[in-house]
Amino acid sequence: MEAKVEDFKTEDLPNIVKDHVAAAKRALLAGFDFLEIHMAHAYVLSSFLSRSNKRTDGYGGRLDNRMKLPIEVYQAVRNLAGEGFPVGVRINGEDFVAEGNTSPKARSSPGDFLSWEQITSVSRRAVDLKMHSPRRGKSS
Repeated sequence: MEAKVEDFKTEDLPNIVKDHVAAAKRALLAGFDFLEIHMAHAYVLSSFLSRSNKRTDGYGGRLDNRMKLPIEVYQAVRNLAGEGFPVGVRINGEDFVAEGNTSPKARSSPGDFLSWEQITSVSRRAVDLKMHSPRRGKSS
């Protein structure tokens, strides 16, 4: 059975933030000189950002709600790493599912799709590097 973002209980979402912080802490202790938060490829944070997120609480529906958990993760990792440490975020260019974020839907209703300016303005901090996973057959 495939898990969906709707299956997560709201009270369990802080654990997702804590898990990302714990992973970032391990990377820092191991001596890595860059952190990347993976918000792409149908992983948890990507699924929250997607239009296919059908949650009915403050973490689904409108784009601002769908961005809430990914921003909480980013802010927590940024706070751990500090302002001087490079932190990047990888996001999808397209979900490749009919209900998700797709290029044709982005052209027809751009206000319902994530732009990098939105995520950085809502978080009130700029990321050091944004990795955009391109559409199939394209390269960036």
